[in-house]
Amino acid sequence: MDYTFLVWDVVRMLGSMAGQPHIVMVLVRNSTCKVVELLASKKIEGIFRNVRVGETVSSHLIQLSGRLELSEVNRLGLEAYLIGRSFLWVDAPSCKACKILSRTPAIPRSIIYLKGVGVVFSFLTPGQIATKKIIAMLRDAGLDVEVLNKTVLDLKRMLTRRQTEVLLAAVEMNYFNEPRQVSLADIAERLGLAKSTISRHLRAAMKKLAIDQSLRPIG
Repeated sequence: MDYTFLVWDVVRMLGSMAGQPHIVMVLVRNSTCKVVELLASKKIEGIFRNVRVGETVSSHLIQLSGRLELSEVNRLGLEAYLIGRSFLWVDAPSCKACKILSRTPAIPRSIIYLKGVGVVFSFLTPGQIATKKIIAMLRDAGLDVEVLNKTVLDLKRMLTRRQTEVLLAAVEMNYFNEPRQVSLADIAERLGLAKSTISRHLRAAMKKLAIDQSLRPIG
């Protein structure tokens, strides 16, 4: 599993969360997604490589398991673009799950449609309380949801003490904001370290958050 896309999502959460971020995987058997409806009708499975969830419209970049003609998509009134032979970009009315996720602190990581099974959602949450609330909201909306797995990003196991110190200082000082509000030199001055040391520890921490797979199951 590739965790590269998690890095920026994790550091955005660190400044405000009380616990540890969770990665949650759920199966929705009765999805109301128009894109899933299209794939099901053509008996094509798809991996949603990127999804921008919205209250009314959601954008999907999908890697398809089979060929799909653009005219078949357009007939459903969906705005779509074929990218190469196996990728489809489509804007569609938000389904129940996307509407809910757009109103919560959840960050979608991956969505996979499996024909005859349903839609597997994986998303990042700030912690246990948020996870329970989001799952409850999905079920209250009438979705048939099964929790397949919950894991926690254990920063104490992933990062050294110094890497954690530097990363948290960078988050607290809004280093990751756009536009950036502080420099590496500012972080170095606060922690009493050399700028080169801050840079080295920050790069190491970001790399570990990107590729480390030491996730432990939640009991």
